[in-house]
Amino acid sequence: PRFRSIADTLANFLPSFQRTTLQPRGLVNSGNMCFMNSILQALLFCPPFFNLLKKIETHSTHSFNSSTPLTDSLVAFVNEFRESKPLPISTAADEVGEPLSPENVYNALRSLKKFDSLRGRQEDAQEFMGFLLEGLHDEFMSVGRSQKSANGAAAEATNGGNGATGAATPYAWMEVGKKNRVSSTRTVAANDSPITQIFGGKQRSVLRCPGSKDSITYEPFQSLLLDISPPAVKTVEDALNHLVQPETLEGFTDPRGFTVQATKQLQLEELPPVLILHINRFVYTSANGAQKLQKPLEYGHHLVLPSTLFPPHHRQPKKPIQYDLLAVVYHHGRHLTGGHYTCDILQSKSQWLNIDDTAIKRIAHETVITQGSDDCLPYVLFYVRN
Repeated sequence: PRFRSIADTLANFLPSFQRTTLQPRGLVNSGNMCFMNSILQALLFCPPFFNLLKKIETHSTHSFNSSTPLTDSLVAFVNEFRESKPLPISTAADEVGEPLSPENVYNALRSLKKFDSLRGRQEDAQEFMGFLLEGLHDEFMSVGRSQKSANGAAAEATNGGNGATGAATPYAWMEVGKKNRVSSTRTVAANDSPITQIFGGKQRSVLRCPGSKDSITYEPFQSLLLDISPPAVKTVEDALNHLVQPETLEGFTDPRGFTVQATKQLQLEELPPVLILHINRFVYTSANGAQKLQKPLEYGHHLVLPSTLFPPHHRQPKKPIQYDLLAVVYHHGRHLTGGHYTCDILQSKSQWLNIDDTAIKRIAHETVITQGSDDCLPYVLFYVRN
């Protein structure tokens, strides 16, 4: 059965960072599909994701109308791209492949009952990416369960089977910190799949309430949402530092029923091989609805994460954690609806491409990290751990 061949392929999966230089191909926009095109291009040129799908394509038998329609469609999609040399400065037409339509991927995702909300509406690129990665994770988990069942293994509690969103059953224990301070600790369990192994991290949330033990919760994430609205936030590093600042919870009721001033603080417990940063450009107000923040945000080709992002037990002197930029997805326009998406992707070690649906051009290394304009601003950043 096909699920067995995929399960065997994925059983001992380890992310591979080997880069294959691909001949770029534009993606046809058949009507408001730019949100999908930009994300598919960014994922295609993300080595661990590309290598995962090529591994499935190489080692698994294919059977369409199978139990893994989304996996099938993405394997077929990456198979449409061939290896090539990096584009020269003056790009000739024959060095870019013919445009293709990714409609099969979209249709495979829409065919899953869980994603009925995708049908017939303007999409958000980051939301689509979440649907896509969650759909793949669910298929991989289902394949693994089917393999265990076929082998006569003991039935495993699925707990929702959704590690990408942390829907599994939580469990708890006690944690002893500095000066023997005891904390109540709760973890939202996540099931591992190749998707969580590539994109999944873990964040630590600490709730401090006067007169009570600290309450610590560990939760999985596959992207970090960055608030850029504070005036002091001018760079990605600023936004990450803002993410871990303690937040005051006014009017909080403690276990005894008293109203107290509590604080909540996020910290990064575990980091993924590929770090996705979602820049929160859309704010909602009752008066004006969704408004786009036109604020520029500085980011670089290299991202060094300071120790202040991590809990105290991870702050011992170590080599700094560094990530390298892989792709940038841009949002064009002043409103969420009717906007347009494009992307910059790293084709090879030193060569960047700008892709706007079917239009592809080479761009300078420095151009990628410019702040854009009011009309074109970075929305999703992909970084790979160095």
